[in-house]
Amino acid sequence: MARILVAEDDADIRDFLAVVLTGAGHEVTPVADGAEVLTRLAFPPPSMVLIDLHMPGLSGLDALKQIRTVPAWGKVPVVFLTASGATDDMVRARTLGAQGYLVKPIRSADLLAKIRVVLEDRSLIWLDDITQSRSA
Repeated sequence: MARILVAEDDADIRDFLAVVLTGAGHEVTPVADGAEVLTRLAFPPPSMVLIDLHMPGLSGLDALKQIRTVPAWGKVPVVFLTASGATDDMVRARTLGAQGYLVKPIRSADLLAKIRVVLEDRSLIWLDDITQSRSA
């Protein structure tokens, strides 16, 4: 079981993610924007952050930039879940220190598989993410 902080501005998607993740035995803290991610990272720190790229206010990329400036949060894996399959966005996320990038819509099984890989081994093969987004 992992503690997963889920940041998604669309309430329906946020609820769907919470149902899938809690059904798989994870503890989920849902938030609606990047700013809320920063307030929820402190206590207790999550096992990982699943975050949308484009959100009002503080974007997922901007939140990741701030996460990586705090030493205590530096090792928290961050995976993006977004509608943007643009290679440039994937490269920016990886450059900023994200461990994964999933393009919506995503099947529950694929989401759970990616989370398992990230939690077990934080080094991901990003080519898989890029290839899958282009073939979707």
